[in-house]
Amino acid sequence: MVSEGAFRVLLIGGSSGTGKTTIAQQLAEFYGYSVVLVDDLRLAAQAIISAEQHPDLHVFLRQGTTAYDSAEAYRDGLITVAQVMLPAIRMVVDHHIAVDAPIIIEGDGILPQLITSGDKSRVQAVFLHEPDETIILNNMLRRRRGFEKTERAQQRIQARGSGLYGEWLKSKAEKQGVSVIDARPFETLLERVKTAVI
Repeated sequence: MVSEGAFRVLLIGGSSGTGKTTIAQQLAEFYGYSVVLVDDLRLAAQAIISAEQHPDLHVFLRQGTTAYDSAEAYRDGLITVAQVMLPAIRMVVDHHIAVDAPIIIEGDGILPQLITSGDKSRVQAVFLHEPDETIILNNMLRRRRGFEKTERAQQRIQARGSGLYGEWLKSKAEKQGVSVIDARPFETLLERVKTAVI
């Protein structure tokens, strides 16, 4: 367990295919914290808020999984959904600070400005970064989730879009002074993340 005075909320952001979920689970085991996936928060919100009520929340469902004409359009969709989810994630962060319930929140919907919410001394954030789109593509294929059934051209668009989103997140995080950590070598990623948040 972490010592008194250490972070109570750890945010792990980055594009798809950077190892966020794996690292979050390893850190949760190390620190004894619970993990919340931003995807779960988004799915819950989509279940109770219709596309008519909030179209931007449903941008990917509205477009379907093969409707991306460009990597830039996919990146923009990721940015849109992350911005829509920002208040919900911030509420979860603030709640866990208020009740002193340690938690790790991970997902590509984490934005760097979340580090400013709640008690800054109790919230840490790291962004995992992978610049190689081929590695992103291979990682997205390995984890499956239906991505492997998508047409190859769309897989490339989404991998490229995820890479562009990762670059956008990296830029925003660096401007805000939030840690950005190379996803490779993965064998040392856990220790490098632990060092960054101590």
